[in-house]
Amino acid sequence: MRITKLVREYIEDSVAKKFAPAQNAANKKYAETERAYNEAVKAAKKEAKEVWAKYLAPFYSPEDLESLMNDHTEHIPSSYRTKMGWTDKRNEEIQKIKDLQEGAIKDICLTLELGGTKADLDRMLAEINIDAEGDNADE
Repeated sequence: MRITKLVREYIEDSVAKKFAPAQNAANKKYAETERAYNEAVKAAKKEAKEVWAKYLAPFYSPEDLESLMNDHTEHIPSSYRTKMGWTDKRNEEIQKIKDLQEGAIKDICLTLELGGTKADLDRMLAEINIDAEGDNADE
C-alpha cells in the first residue's frame, strides 16, 4: 500500500489517540507537584516581601520599595524549578511517550510500504497498547 498524505495523517491521528491517555497520565502525575511548587513560590514571595518591607522601609519610599521587591522576588521560580528537577522528569516521560508514538507510526508506515494492506493497517492500529507507565506493550 502506498502511503499518501491522507493515509499518513490517518495513521498519525489514530496512533495519537492511542497514546493520548498515557500523555494525560504523565501530565496529571506532575500536576500536583506543580501546584505545590506554585503555592510554595507564592508563599516565599510573600514572606520575602514582608521581610524586605520590615527592614528596608526606613530607607526607601513606598514606591521604590515596591519596585525593588518586585524586581528581586520575580527570580524565585526559575531557580527553584531548576533545582527541584520535576520538570525534567515530566518532560523526559512525555518525550519517551512521544518517541514510542513516532516509532509506532514509522513501523506501521514501513509495513504498509512493504506491501501491507488495509487489514494490516487496522490490525496494527488495534494492537497498539500502552500500559500505565507509557511503555508500548507491542515492542
